[in-house]
Amino acid sequence: MRPVNFPAPSTNKTALCLAILLAAATAARGADANYFAGALGGFAVLSADHRAVVTPASSVTTAYGTSNGPAMMIYFGRHFTDQWSGQITYGWNRNDLELSSVGFDATGQRSYEEMRSSSQQSVIADLMLYFRGRRSFARPYLSVGTGWTRLTSTVTRVAATSGSPQLPPQKFSSSAPALRVAVGIDLFAKKNWAFRYSFAETIRSNPISAQLSPPAPRNLANFQNLFGLTWQF
Repeated sequence: MRPVNFPAPSTNKTALCLAILLAAATAARGADANYFAGALGGFAVLSADHRAVVTPASSVTTAYGTSNGPAMMIYFGRHFTDQWSGQITYGWNRNDLELSSVGFDATGQRSYEEMRSSSQQSVIADLMLYFRGRRSFARPYLSVGTGWTRLTSTVTRVAATSGSPQLPPQKFSSSAPALRVAVGIDLFAKKNWAFRYSFAETIRSNPISAQLSPPAPRNLANFQNLFGLTWQF
């Protein structure tokens, strides 16, 4: 009996099959992508505060103001379900400050005004709730997280002094736990790439107010508007 010879598949058909398998594997990977990472940039502003104390013998007013400054964030996270995800973030922002005080008592007047620079770093873990599934083009989300922040401030210029005021130290820093709440949206331009917008508020104890005498009463709030890209893999 003569052996039966089956025709060998053509090179073009083999290449086509491999291409189809590769495309299917890539699509499945995109659909089942559980991890994501990205980077955001934008601007941040710190909350301002003041305090006034008036008595029959003296009066004093202290305050600090802030200005907008650059901000950035990098993050890595995982999708647990269509709705729930988690991420770890590192953030940085820089803001200029203006501290001032005016006081009167029986010995005379004391006042100062100084300009300072400040920077804040944070490492925070967020739990994220998405309001649409992972196959949606637009995925708005709400997140809440906690972690650690560190603020450092250095005086850049003493604008004015009168009498013998109690000036803040040339440089001070403070580390403290923080709570962050954010809203945002992921807009997918391609299967694994998305544009992300985020607005976040981070609240912690106030190391700037602690340098005023008397200190202002409110906590420090850090508001960030951020834009960037997310990659899912």
